[in-house]
Amino acid sequence: MVHNAEWRLDTQLVLDQIARFRYEPVAFLPFLQAKGWELLTLFTCEFLRSEQEPRALGGRRVEAAHELLMEDIANPLLVPALAKRVGISVANLQASFKARYGDTVYGYLREQRLERARALLANHQLTVLDVIQEVGWTCPGRFAAAFRARYGVTPSACRRANIR
Repeated sequence: MVHNAEWRLDTQLVLDQIARFRYEPVAFLPFLQAKGWELLTLFTCEFLRSEQEPRALGGRRVEAAHELLMEDIANPLLVPALAKRVGISVANLQASFKARYGDTVYGYLREQRLERARALLANHQLTVLDVIQEVGWTCPGRFAAAFRARYGVTPSACRRANIR
């Protein structure tokens, strides 16, 4: 971590000041309390920095994962491969992705596939099967059920009505 060297130096300076202090028991208490608060502040600041940096780094990595996911929604990377590619754990990717995009990686991908399919169905040169293959759905029956659940009509009816 970037701040460790600074933090260790600051902490060591405070401890050195305490060790060098010539004291009488009554006079030592306020000094010790002040230095204790100083150390507590150093620890707290370092802890907060260490908590914030991974989130910021995770945010950039989650955006990179999103870009990789959207490059080819028909053939996306599996979540473990996606996490490895952007350099974070699967759990961190899942949690950060859900916080950023409001859904799990696969849930988000599913919605994007359905949106893309709906847009492609307006193109009457493509059959419904062509659209299903274009968005990477493997089972036409499951695609039709998911499409109907999302839009309230079958893919064929959407194509006929040119619903947008």
